[in-house]
Amino acid sequence: MHAIGLDFGSVYTKAVLLDADRKVDLTCYAKKGVDDRNLIDEFFRKVDLRAPGARFHAGAAGIEAGRSGGLLPVNAIIAIAEGIGRLHPGARSIIEVGGHTSKFIIFGDDGGVSDFSTNDACAAGTGSFLEQQSRRLNIDIGELSRLSTAAAREATIAGRCSVFAKSDMIHLQQRGTSVEEICYGLCMAIARNALATLLHGREPLPPVVIAGGCARNEGILRAFSEMLAGRGGCELVQSACPGLEGATGAAMVAAANGGEAYTLEDIRRCVSAALNSGSGTRATLEPLGSRRESGRKEEPVGAFEAPMEGWLGLDVGSVSTNFAVLDRNGAVISSVYLPTRGRPVDVLREGLGILRKRFRDGLTVLGCGATGSGRHLAARLLGADVVKNEITCQMLGTRHFIPGVESIVEIGGQDSKFIAVRVAGIADFVMNKICAAGTGSFLEEQASELGIDIYSNFAPLAFASEAPLDLGSRCTVFMETEVVNAIRHGIPAGDICAGLAYAIVKNYLNKVVGNRPLGSTIVFQGGVASNDAVVAAFEKVIGAPVRVHPYNRISGAIGAALAALHEGTRAHGGPADNRRQSRFKGLDPGPQPSLWSFECSHCTNSCEVNVIEIGGVRSYFGDVCERFTSLGSDDEHKPALPNLTDEFLTRCEQYFSAPAQGRPTIGIPRASTLMAHLPFWAVFFRELGMQPILSGNTSQQTLALGLKNLAVGVCLPIKLTAGHIHTLLETGADMVFVPSVVILPGDVPSRSYSCPYAMAVPYMIGAKNRDRFVTPVVNFVSEESFVEGFDAWRGQFGASR
Repeated sequence: MHAIGLDFGSVYTKAVLLDADRKVDLTCYAKKGVDDRNLIDEFFRKVDLRAPGARFHAGAAGIEAGRSGGLLPVNAIIAIAEGIGRLHPGARSIIEVGGHTSKFIIFGDDGGVSDFSTNDACAAGTGSFLEQQSRRLNIDIGELSRLSTAAAREATIAGRCSVFAKSDMIHLQQRGTSVEEICYGLCMAIARNALATLLHGREPLPPVVIAGGCARNEGILRAFSEMLAGRGGCELVQSACPGLEGATGAAMVAAANGGEAYTLEDIRRCVSAALNSGSGTRATLEPLGSRRESGRKEEPVGAFEAPMEGWLGLDVGSVSTNFAVLDRNGAVISSVYLPTRGRPVDVLREGLGILRKRFRDGLTVLGCGATGSGRHLAARLLGADVVKNEITCQMLGTRHFIPGVESIVEIGGQDSKFIAVRVAGIADFVMNKICAAGTGSFLEEQASELGIDIYSNFAPLAFASEAPLDLGSRCTVFMETEVVNAIRHGIPAGDICAGLAYAIVKNYLNKVVGNRPLGSTIVFQGGVASNDAVVAAFEKVIGAPVRVHPYNRISGAIGAALAALHEGTRAHGGPADNRRQSRFKGLDPGPQPSLWSFECSHCTNSCEVNVIEIGGVRSYFGDVCERFTSLGSDDEHKPALPNLTDEFLTRCEQYFSAPAQGRPTIGIPRASTLMAHLPFWAVFFRELGMQPILSGNTSQQTLALGLKNLAVGVCLPIKLTAGHIHTLLETGADMVFVPSVVILPGDVPSRSYSCPYAMAVPYMIGAKNRDRFVTPVVNFVSEESFVEGFDAWRGQFGASR
């Protein structure tokens, strides 16, 4: 008898038909849409043609099916194990990486599952992340696979969390790192993340089957092979049916379970009922209301027949690269908005070509300004007179059009900014460049998951929603999982779109603005300000009107052009015609530069330094300290800015330099929440008669030690904390300080709570010598609560209350 297996994954719907000999006869592997029923119906039509009128045993993983009526629910771990057992009978371990989940399974001597682990609620480092980044690189997933195998080495990309990895990738793109190296770096990040979050100190037993949809990717297979080779090597096997293991196993379990067989119609009804079962009640938000006029102006893109002159501004960002040309009066006369596509050098050349075609009889550039995270690259490549940070240029570009602005809300493709403006200029600002959560790239990626065009369909659907889905304001990967679940439960696309608009706003207000006051005149700019649904969500959440910058997409480039204008005017005491000639090299992009990179070994940062060579002249980018970037720069004789971080750590280390002199030693981990208060803890324990010892600098060995001794998947700071704690144990400290830090110093205790992981550190760290741990509950809210946390150790310290 035939058997049907279904597997409803987070990103793909999978189905198999097994023949009477339990061989795979028919398969379905399709990306999920708004309704899985269409995919299953199409598969069932093919099954009916293959076995008309037949009855089947059927099993399903990934949905909550009832135990009667034709569909047997199968646990996902069991389904994958059974599927691999059928496809690879000699396998001892499985590493499965799917669209949003990953699993590690060990087979026992009896062939059953003896141990397993899954990734946590975060979708970091899984297949959907890889697909998103391939779209960002403007290549398909197959091309990413091919490029990964051709790379000579990996670009260093974080594997601790997908949004951090995404940020790393964007910065690599802006430095000119080759696409091949970035592709392989992404694959290595996923492999590194999977092993770190799944193994928890265990070692896979060979042969290891790499399973899940990611096993279709040759770059992923190469990455796992390299990572496992570093662990002593073991036999690695690619799954015979990548991504279909769960569906195959579900069919095997259903067939082995026996019992009554059912018609396709019976099974179809069960699938439909199961897909509807999770819809239930859900938290909703107020509808966005009606669309209103935004005040945006059309960006000028016309051609000029006569010779022109103007000020040029460049804004090289993570997702877009923008050009703005201003006339002598500061009016925008031409603009270019291009996706960076991971190729900033090529896009800069492309933008110059567009301007050259528009200004048919020539453009005399009076001055050129560059901004954005790729500003140094643009300045060196094209020749800029002024290089300014994004904050300054955004402020200049806004004040030019709205002089009374008090708050600037800027949300771009990969970062976001908040700028408080007063009469004298910038009063305060905060910039989120580390995490990509709640930015335009996230919104675009989620629209893609919904099959919706972000530019034409998203806002109309959101405005039509009567019950926007409440997605909260959490990290991108958690919201992404919520969106996937909403799609699976059949929630209308419009409700999800409106919920995403609200989520972007809440994330920005909570993570960027915080408790800073919003002024009365609020201006919204950046690429996301083009989305009227997000503008409406802002007004709903803050209860006040929000103005949109007339040229919201190119506000940074306008600011850069204005910076060049102001500099030129200031240099000559007014708008003189005899101002010095601009350094701008012209609209002809010149020869294609050569690109390559190397790793700097001057410090433990191990920066990947990118080299761009034009006509025998080399420029360097990507080094944090600018050791190479500053070579040949006009700024090389200016006094260097102090490295405050290095100075802080150097002074902190002085508190730990005194000899022990017979005192008991207590180790302080150089990590997490303890870092900011190292002098306090050093003095505190010395006054108690102990000698504080600070753990060494963080290294790859520190991280590896932390991963080996953590039984749960956590963020990088906690992994490093665990590594530093075990380093102190190994170096022989009499005691190790491992506090549960609950409330940090702050004016408002309710806003001073530490991260839950930081609170739970003493309870997560596995160690044989826990009796050497000092684990107080630390509250800085008052002296009394602080002292109370150390009550259990007063006797050991010989201290009174």
